[in-house]
Amino acid sequence: MRRLRKFVGLSRSDRLLLLEAWLYLGAARAALLLVPFRRIATHLGQQLMAQNEAPPDLPPPPAARNIAGAVETMSYHTPWESACLAQTIAGKFMLKQRGIPSRLYLGTKKDEAGNLTAHAWLQAGNEIVIGGAGHQTFVVLSAFGDPAG
Repeated sequence: MRRLRKFVGLSRSDRLLLLEAWLYLGAARAALLLVPFRRIATHLGQQLMAQNEAPPDLPPPPAARNIAGAVETMSYHTPWESACLAQTIAGKFMLKQRGIPSRLYLGTKKDEAGNLTAHAWLQAGNEIVIGGAGHQTFVVLSAFGDPAG
């Protein structure tokens, strides 16, 4: 009940942003379950040579941080799993809808037990806005986005 009161107390634009994030998280999760990733990838932007292209040296617009915050917040309130890949896909589409260029990175590493783990993170401007925690420990396998973004 406290969460509902807090949600209702937010501005209309904040409530709509949170609802949009929740819907995009659901769409991303459904797509990941039902659609081969190669088909999803065609909608993420141009595949980039991640190691050879430097990201832009510009801070992300405030809207990018707001979107990232909404996606992260709502990822805790979905009845489905909203892990890093679903979060980054949702964030990428929300940024794209607003004309904000971004890059989605996919990486892997071996954990302490020697098992391969994967991670996805989203960068807008020169800042990781979603999935930044520990991203530097992963080897980038692929990146998608606008070469200028």
